[in-house]
Amino acid sequence: MLKGIEAFRTSEFRPVIGVSRALSHPMWCFSLQAEAMRPFVDGGGLQSRSQDLPPAYVINGGFYLVAPEHLRKHRSLYSVDMAPLVMDGPGENIDIDTEWDWRLAEAMVMVAPELVS
Repeated sequence: MLKGIEAFRTSEFRPVIGVSRALSHPMWCFSLQAEAMRPFVDGGGLQSRSQDLPPAYVINGGFYLVAPEHLRKHRSLYSVDMAPLVMDGPGENIDIDTEWDWRLAEAMVMVAPELVS
């Protein structure tokens, strides 16, 4: 988390949000409409190999650092000037939204605590 605090300082106190590489690239995602598949991104990269697509990142919920003034002004953690904190470690991007997520995190702590410290 020290990297995130340093990013906050060096980015002139812009919001710093934790991100991880997307498991599924948005260019290969679809919405379902009336039992039909529609590319989620117009002009998507369906003709591209996954290795040729640019890296895509998702907010992982692992780190948020936002100045109170920003929250008052924008009424949101997010803005167009966010600074990313790329979290690549296996224990850095655990997002606990469900009971299953919680159980996985507990198991990780029991089996490999060095990955989540």
